[in-house]
Amino acid sequence: MRTRKWRRGLAVLAAPLIGLITLSLAPLAPASGVTGATESGDAPALMPGQAIAAVGNIQGTLGVPGDVDMYDFCAAGPFSAEVTEFPANTGGAHDSELFLFYANGAFITANDDIDYWGGNRLSRINHTMPTTKAHYLLAVGSFNITANGSPITSWDSSGTATGAYTIALTGVVSCTTVPGKVDTSTTIETVDPVSPSYGQTLSFDTMVAAVTPGVGTPTGTVSYEVNTFAGTPEESGYVAFDPASDSLPVGTHDVRAVYPGDDDFNGSTSNAFVVTVDKADTTTTITGVAPLMRTYGVTLSFTTTVAPVAPGAGTPTGAVTYVVNKFGNSDVPNVGWEAYDPATDVLPAGTHNVEALYPGDDNFNDSRSDTFVVTVDKATSTVTYLGDYLAIVGNDFTFKANVDSAVPDCKGSRSVTFKLTDGTTVVRSFTASSGAGGAVTRTVSTTGWTPGEFDVLVQVAESGNCTAADNAAAMDLITVASPGAAATGGGWYFWKESGAAKRVNFGFAVSQQADKTYKGSLLLMNQGAWRLKGTMDSFTRAEAQGQAGGTGTLSQWVCTNQSDPLTCSWQNPRAVSFKISFTDLAAGKAGGKKTVVVVDQFALSQISLKGSTLPVSLLMPLKGGNIVLR
Repeated sequence: MRTRKWRRGLAVLAAPLIGLITLSLAPLAPASGVTGATESGDAPALMPGQAIAAVGNIQGTLGVPGDVDMYDFCAAGPFSAEVTEFPANTGGAHDSELFLFYANGAFITANDDIDYWGGNRLSRINHTMPTTKAHYLLAVGSFNITANGSPITSWDSSGTATGAYTIALTGVVSCTTVPGKVDTSTTIETVDPVSPSYGQTLSFDTMVAAVTPGVGTPTGTVSYEVNTFAGTPEESGYVAFDPASDSLPVGTHDVRAVYPGDDDFNGSTSNAFVVTVDKADTTTTITGVAPLMRTYGVTLSFTTTVAPVAPGAGTPTGAVTYVVNKFGNSDVPNVGWEAYDPATDVLPAGTHNVEALYPGDDNFNDSRSDTFVVTVDKATSTVTYLGDYLAIVGNDFTFKANVDSAVPDCKGSRSVTFKLTDGTTVVRSFTASSGAGGAVTRTVSTTGWTPGEFDVLVQVAESGNCTAADNAAAMDLITVASPGAAATGGGWYFWKESGAAKRVNFGFAVSQQADKTYKGSLLLMNQGAWRLKGTMDSFTRAEAQGQAGGTGTLSQWVCTNQSDPLTCSWQNPRAVSFKISFTDLAAGKAGGKKTVVVVDQFALSQISLKGSTLPVSLLMPLKGGNIVLR
């Protein structure tokens, strides 16, 4: 009678029970009180083997070269088998081999030589079995033999020894335990789920039944044990396993059900039931990205979750990597994708598809996230005008500006346009390219320019990753002036030489750079016959009325033909220092401009004018002139 009583935990497919052949063994004549068993005929080389009782030794014979004998026995706890007598092979050596298997033929362990270097080439196996009694298989043969498969399916044997052998045994017990009790058979029939994933709990369908001719219903509880290294010769053997709570790692495992018995029934252990645990599937999801304001030049940080797919359970381990598709080809997997490290790689401006890749680990399969769309804005750029503010018609004029951005890539190689406007119309336009640090310079000729006041508009063109920029909100004012007295502001100085009055006219233009900071140019003209140009790079007055200093150059206007301006040019530049005092004469002309008196004294020992020498002592203060401050 068979009874279904125990269903617990996790499992897979049932392995068939290995049938055992029980033979009538003629006991050996006791040797020193030890009972033995003898080989009956030629013991089988494979399962189920020849059954033996609870004896102290086995005696048998290798009938032909290559012969292997297998025996079935029961054991519980510590077990040993040692070859004590063995025939010699063709080389004269007494060289045996022993193999130990589970009842289903799965390999447990083997031994070739007890002490090879000491000359003892007989074999010994010491192994601790589970405390629950079970069937095992012991095979003996002559070196060299190899077991194929686990469970074993065949032998490769090149042994040459033939003749009688003796194997001493300890730990062998009777396969029927308590007299008067009914033997039982325990069988794991099914497992739910059939193909479990990592993290799932298992439920075994296990049967315990009385062995015929016994009858009745066994009572009690079945426990389970597992050999995590199914079919491999691991010394760890079986360990306790609770399917309701213990999670088996990925791989193939042998699970056995153990019935402990009760008052009327002997205990029994099932054959190994093979359970294969697969890796659990996972899902990978990008749930967010920081920062919220994403501009070119900023690295990103993604929040990504990897979770097992039910019914799998547990915590996936490892690192997530990312790929990016900069061309939006997410509908064509793996086309256009490239590796992307958010911690170091900067995405260009635009819209990008980002996906996270989880590579999997020992217990979890890999997975790839859905597409996460990231939009990166262009980096902000600004531009500041830093060039000259006074242009003298006929001379070169230099535009300067600086392109700035928090991203270095947005400073250099930018297309910059300088435009002079009269408020409504662009009258002049020049382009240049910024250097690596953002500085941009463009020097142009002012020949043909119309005198007047103009706004300078600086425009930076948009680039692939950088915004456009301009100074339209605060444009700078540039004065274009004619040479000589026609320049903004003017005056003269005179002296007497040989009783005759001498007079030199001058023009002067100054523009305000910052608080109390000015810049400008000085032109001297001797009634059109000669002139000098002084360029003051910068000078600052310390207060509304007082002294100011500056440095610059003084150049002479030299003409091959005084009547032909095309033969003239500025030559002989000399470094000079200027000393200038400003006197505020209050409001000037309409428009709120200020009128000042400019007094100039060159810090030179002399000034050469058209071949003649003008001593400093003869210089008179500069007189008159309305100097416009801007």
